[in-house]
Amino acid sequence: MVRFSIATLLLTAGVALARPADILDANHIFARQSCAAIREQAGSQNVGTGTGQQFITGQCLSSADCASGCCVLQQDNTGECKARLVTEQNGASCDFVCGGAVIPSNPVENVNNGNNNAGDNNNNNNNDNINNNNNSNNNAAEGGQCAPINSALSGSQNVGTGAGTQFITGACQSPADCASGCCVSQGGGAGECKARLVTEQNGLSCDFSCVA
Repeated sequence: MVRFSIATLLLTAGVALARPADILDANHIFARQSCAAIREQAGSQNVGTGTGQQFITGQCLSSADCASGCCVLQQDNTGECKARLVTEQNGASCDFVCGGAVIPSNPVENVNNGNNNAGDNNNNNNNDNINNNNNSNNNAAEGGQCAPINSALSGSQNVGTGAGTQFITGACQSPADCASGCCVSQGGGAGECKARLVTEQNGLSCDFSCVA
């Protein structure tokens, strides 16, 4: 009886020490039921807003916070905005979600909309295809030849490298240059790295590319 009681106590203690609020799914996306912005850190005002304004290395509760669209789990169980291309090349996930995150749209509503709006989506897809084709054509026309790299501008060393190190508002020749993976045509063969979420919400293309 004594041994049984001790074993029971140990089992109970083990359960108590476990953190049921921490969830690790099959995709290694770590989620917690409660999260808080670290107010002492720069960019804390962008945490949990879901507006895609957080800079790389800033704290995030989900990828919706990040201009790069990439929120990565850190060892202290917080999220940090990272460059998507580099993160995925390293085999890490950009899809960390904290329990306190603001999700841009309700997943349940998305399911319902997916079922109820199938016909509308098909029509919208046709329109999107037309718009995308127009965007692609515009990008191709504008991006046939790259504009000269202005070495006087900050980040000029990141242009045309394809290393995914260019910051938002920096010049780019393709999405591969940008940490956000989003290069937007500025006309005249010039591209600029932008926040993917905001760009796509505005109906613009992130796929500008040109030939150097």
